[in-house]
Formats: sequence, structure tokens, C-alpha cells
Amino acid sequence: MLSSLRRRATLVATVLETTVRLTDDGVALFDRAVGRMFRRAEVREESAVLSDARAVNDKVRLLAKLGTALIKAKAGGADLDGAVATAVGWEKLAASVAEAERLARPDKADLPALATRAWPVLHRLGPVFLDAFKLRAVPTAASTLRAVELLHDAYRSGGRTWPESLPLSFLRTAWRDAVLGATKSGGAERRIWEAATLLALRDRLRAGDIWVEGSRQWRAVEDQLIPPALFAAMRAAGPLPIAVPATAADYLAERRALLDQRLSDVCQRRRENASARRSKIASGTNARRPPRGPSGVSVGSERAMWLSLSVADVSPGSGMPQSLPNPRGGSIA
Repeated sequence: MLSSLRRRATLVATVLETTVRLTDDGVALFDRAVGRMFRRAEVREESAVLSDARAVNDKVRLLAKLGTALIKAKAGGADLDGAVATAVGWEKLAASVAEAERLARPDKADLPALATRAWPVLHRLGPVFLDAFKLRAVPTAASTLRAVELLHDAYRSGGRTWPESLPLSFLRTAWRDAVLGATKSGGAERRIWEAATLLALRDRLRAGDIWVEGSRQWRAVEDQLIPPALFAAMRAAGPLPIAVPATAADYLAERRALLDQRLSDVCQRRRENASARRSKIASGTNARRPPRGPSGVSVGSERAMWLSLSVADVSPGSGMPQSLPNPRGGSIA
């Protein structure tokens, strides 16, 4: 049976571990919720494109038919008005143009409309998330954190306290243009800025530039490293329990030794291969009889021999002999 002290310690450890786990789950829920809102908009856009695919294809065929008729009429000197009336018909062309204008979509995503659709959920989720967790940031993400704090102040005031000018420097260019466009047109720039700020917060959390106090999964990068004092004590106690050398000098020395060993192995194999080839060339007892050149010597053997000589020239002290039998007679110095 556990003593009261051990029971208390077990309870404290359990509470601390549960707190960390709940913090991780809460941040992960925010990450999934924000991502899901914008992913739904993308899926909705893709579904709309697929549903209009047949109508768009009809308009393309109509354009091809009309273009062919106009080109033929132009080349033959015929009346273009009559060509349009014969090929398509003016009434059908007018109806097709009106439908094409309806089917046309902007080249870029309609961020204001996207933010407007996502705002009701984000507006309820944002205050809960920012009230529950304390955020910290690296210097490069300080502007994003300041914007989040401004948004948090607006939440706490019930929407009555907003900055005179909304900060935009931390936003991506597309979102910045969307907020500025809504400001000029008298639209809901605050809602667009709020959605863009929460999306930027989610991206910074994923990148590790902003972290959450008390979290394990979303903690600062420095917290994932061994503390300097503990690392110094481990190094003083003996070899570090890591799979790499402790210093750059040891690492470079190890790699140099490995490189020397590999080069020695290559040189040894080259010497063995060269010796075997010289023996076969001298005895003329090659088992496979490869193709032979004009001198009657195996083309592959001759090339290999010259390659060995070239390697010997750039490998000082490799142990190559000073001369080799020349298959054409004499010796090669």
C-alpha cells in the first residue's frame, strides 16, 4: 500500500501530466478548426468548378464553332454578320455570353467572401482560445503576437475597443490587400482582419515561431534542447550519450579517417585488378575472349590498363610499377 506522501506525489504528477496533455489537445483543436474552416471553402470552390465543368465545356465548343465560321467568312470575303447568324445565331450567342459571365470566376481566391463565411465560427473560437493560453514568440514573429494581443484586447472589451489603424505588416500580401480593399469600399475590414490574424496565428504556431506556455507539442524550440547547465555536467561526467562526436574537431577527424580508409580500399582493389589484367594480357588466356582491337589486344583490357595508369599519375605513392608490358610490344614507361 502506498504511503500518503507517495500518493500525494502520484496525484501531483498525474495532474501536471493531464494539464500538459489538455493544453496540447486545446491548441491542436484550434489548429484543426481554423484549418477546417478554410479547407471547407476550398472544397466548396472546387465542387463549384466541377459542377460547372459541363457548362464551361459547352461554351468552349460554341466559341470554337463561332471562331471557325468567322475565320472562314473573313477569308472568303463574306458577310461576318451573316456568318454569326448562320453558325450560332445572335440570340443564342447573347444567352451564352450572359451565362459565361455568370460562370466566370476570379483568378485569385475571394478572400473577403472566404473570411465572411468563416468569421462566425472564428469569432466564437478566438476569445476562448486566447483566454485559455499564454502565448510567446520569437523576435521574427513579434509583430504577429502584438496583433494577436490587440485582437485579444478587442475580445475582452466586447468589441468596443479597436485600434485606430489595424496592423497589417504581419499579414501575407493577399490578405493585406483584402483588408485594404474592404477599408476603401467601406466593407467589414475588421472581420477580414480578425480572420486573417487567427489564420496567421495558426501558421506561426505550426512553424514554431509562436509557442504556448505549458505545452509539450507546441513548446519553444529551446525547451526541446538539453539545458546548458545539464549539458555541461553531462560532458564533464564522461562521454555524451549521443551517436555523433561531441566536438566538430572529433567529427572531422573521424570523417578524415573514414575517407582515408575508403581511398586505401579503392587503391588496393585497383592494384589487384591491374595485376590480374596484366597477367591475363601477358598469358593470352582470357576465358571470355572479349572484342579485340587492331593490335589483337582486348579493347576492354587496353582501356582498363590506360585508366590504371591515369589513376596512378594522380595517386602519389600508390605502389604502381614504373612500367607495364605494352601489348603492342615493348613496355609502357
